[in-house]
Amino acid sequence: MTRGQPFLCKTLPKVATEMARRALTCNLTRVLNIVGVEPLVRYLRNDLKAARTSSENSFGSSQAAKCPPRSTSLK
Repeated sequence: MTRGQPFLCKTLPKVATEMARRALTCNLTRVLNIVGVEPLVRYLRNDLKAARTSSENSFGSSQAAKCPPRSTSLK
């Protein structure tokens, strides 16, 4: 999709969702151009590891509270 094209949706809630998606795409593209892909992926993986360990500590050892294991390779 190029700039200047009209929205694909018709109603206000759908247009708002489409606009939010466009803003997220623009911001993510800017981050990728500034930081790069590899450092961003490394940061996100470290952040997810920290979230998993904190959720395990706060919820105890129940299986429902644990996140499933993630694959280490990107596809």
